[in-house]
Amino acid sequence: MRKVWKSLAGAVSALAIAAAGLVGVATASADDTTDSTASGSDSITITNLAPGDTYAAYELLTVTGASGTGADAKVAYALNSKYTAVLQQVTGQTTPAGIIDYISKLPDDAFTGAGSSATTGGDAAAVRSFAASVMAAIKDAKLEPDQVQTAAAGATSVTFDLPLGYYLFNQTVNGAPSTNTNSSFIVNTNLSGSQSIAAKRGTVTLTKKVKDNDPNGDVTGSTTWIDSADYNIGDKVPYILVGTIPANYSSFDTFKYVFTDTLSKGLTLDQSSIQVNVVNNPNTSTASAQNITKYFTVATSTNADGQTVLTLTNDNLKAIQTADDGTAANIGPNTQIVVSYDATLNSNAVIAGDGNPNTASLTFSDNASNDGSGETTSTTPEDKVAVFTYKVDVNKTFDVGKPADNDLPQFTLYKYTGTDANPTASSEGWVEYTNGLETSATKTVTANADGTYTLSFQGLDAGTYKLVESHTPGGYNTAAPEVFTINADHEITSDDPKLLGTTSPNVTLNIQNTSGSMLPSTGGIGTTLFYGIGAVLVLAAGIGLVVAVRRRRA
Repeated sequence: MRKVWKSLAGAVSALAIAAAGLVGVATASADDTTDSTASGSDSITITNLAPGDTYAAYELLTVTGASGTGADAKVAYALNSKYTAVLQQVTGQTTPAGIIDYISKLPDDAFTGAGSSATTGGDAAAVRSFAASVMAAIKDAKLEPDQVQTAAAGATSVTFDLPLGYYLFNQTVNGAPSTNTNSSFIVNTNLSGSQSIAAKRGTVTLTKKVKDNDPNGDVTGSTTWIDSADYNIGDKVPYILVGTIPANYSSFDTFKYVFTDTLSKGLTLDQSSIQVNVVNNPNTSTASAQNITKYFTVATSTNADGQTVLTLTNDNLKAIQTADDGTAANIGPNTQIVVSYDATLNSNAVIAGDGNPNTASLTFSDNASNDGSGETTSTTPEDKVAVFTYKVDVNKTFDVGKPADNDLPQFTLYKYTGTDANPTASSEGWVEYTNGLETSATKTVTANADGTYTLSFQGLDAGTYKLVESHTPGGYNTAAPEVFTINADHEITSDDPKLLGTTSPNVTLNIQNTSGSMLPSTGGIGTTLFYGIGAVLVLAAGIGLVVAVRRRRA
């Protein structure tokens, strides 16, 4: 049954969901006459796709006649009998005339999404609801699409060669599920002349960062968020997770958003420090934050590797209307959801090596074609950051003998906090060093079974240190203070940050105690002196005897 439809094409050419971003093409109206020249086919190309994206086309109405162009175009439509029952169910109309009239009254100017018109894309909620209902009814009726196209490897578009008609396009496969949400439905009239529709795909990303604490350490002057840092054991380490909102966010009725963060055993989560903010206009001078922590369910668990797993779950971002301070919450494509928290580097921390990583991911609703109800979700790739910490080892030797077991050397460790570029042992600014593992700055050398003597301080941040022998065994000279620097060099921008260079930043010192001066022989000032004096006396006595004899002979 045919019905000449006046002004329908003007509406349907603008019917696009925000994520699909319909580029308005043929506008048309209809009057009481038809033109058989409307027979034939033409093409619709959907662009801005990822390889593997798949779209299905459903011809809801056929074009039975058309004449004129632009604002003067006139089009006549008829129901495609394949979808008659579906359209009757969705519209509540029983006649073709009633169904076409229902569709013609769908708004064509209610654009509230990323665009403001048919040509820049938008979101007419009534159209989205109509398209979702039609697609649901098609699935229930188990009707196959009229044509299916998949973007080939390396391609960013698909082209449909179709009879002239009024079509519903539905993305059925997301070619990049780790980051992209499915495009919404697209409804459009295909008239004479090839048309191009840019799908406004939605991308969700997750970025995890850590902040370094030492402006004089490995990242000079660093106060920015980076991918690796170094700390003392016992320090609190700040982290952030930054999630984005897809461009087709307005096409969803509900939107699930779940952060998952796994902390290594060397990190202890401070749950009280967790905060979630909406950041408006990120990366601009006008950026502002709104606290929405109360809308996220926070949970922790321990995995099979003994690591802490933190999850922050919101089942529907769309339901958040106000921030914690009562102001209107502005969540949309120009915002970010930012989680911040602290974790303490604990005594289980790995020294140097691969460091103490934690990894995060973001799970989100990915299918606007299913009303964004959480029916399907995707998860971003994991993003990893790492925190490093180091140690100093001391090999203690003695040039002669060895000390008594109850009189072993002791050393005190100091860290430099002054301003000298190249501090010496006598510079101002040395403070005794302790951390969450090394609770005393002074330690006693250990006598090992193999006859060696060693000492170690672990869990040190990058920086300059001084080791001073604070107790010297009897019979030995005190070793000179040792000034050393832990130079940490690690990747600050990496998906899997590692220490750089071929040498470890761990420091090894070799410190020797030398014995004192040789003591004099037994007998006070020594028998040699007495022997010398005796020889002189004997010689003098001999000379005296010779003189006496000569006098007598004279």
